Amino acid sequence: MAFQSGTQIRPELANADYSGFQNAANIRANAMANFGESIASGIKGYKKRKKEEKIGQAKINRSIAFGESMIDMLGEDHPLADSIADQLAMNFGENVPFEQKIAATEGLSTEITNMFLMNQKTQDITTMMTPAGTEVMMRGGEVIGKTTPYQQSAGGGGFDAIRGLFNDDDRKELEELRRQRALAAQQDQL
Repeated sequence: MAFQSGTQIRPELANADYSGFQNAANIRANAMANFGESIASGIKGYKKRKKEEKIGQAKINRSIAFGESMIDMLGEDHPLADSIADQLAMNFGENVPFEQKIAATEGLSTEITNMFLMNQKTQDITTMMTPAGTEVMMRGGEVIGKTTPYQQSAGGGGFDAIRGLFNDDDRKELEELRRQRALAAQQDQL
């Protein structure tokens, strides 16, 4: 009788409401997706850190090898070799944190190169004559200029072409060496 027209009973209210179950399923699905995403990002982060550590260790090994090769080249008795060994021990010792070792690699090769160049700069310039008459200018065992007998007889000399590379002290030293050589040649002729 309740289904007669004009009654207060609404039949649509008898339909079951499953929206709570659907919301719970959506919440669970989102949670699982977030969980999977966090695992994937953790794996990616781990791989990235491992790759960075490998690159960092390669930089450290390269810097140590560079320092050791410079020590070998100079000889262990050379004072600059001691300075390089001290730098290596200070920057790459056992108690130095890994991140600090990596940071030290950035400037170490530049620092060692600058120490080497400053050492070269403080060495005196020497000249020598080859049997063919070529004058060779050297600093620290490295040839930094040459003149042939033709260039010497022409008056200017081959060193004039590279004078811009040297400072005033170098030029004065070179001129003094030339003057001494000319005096020695004159005395040999007497």
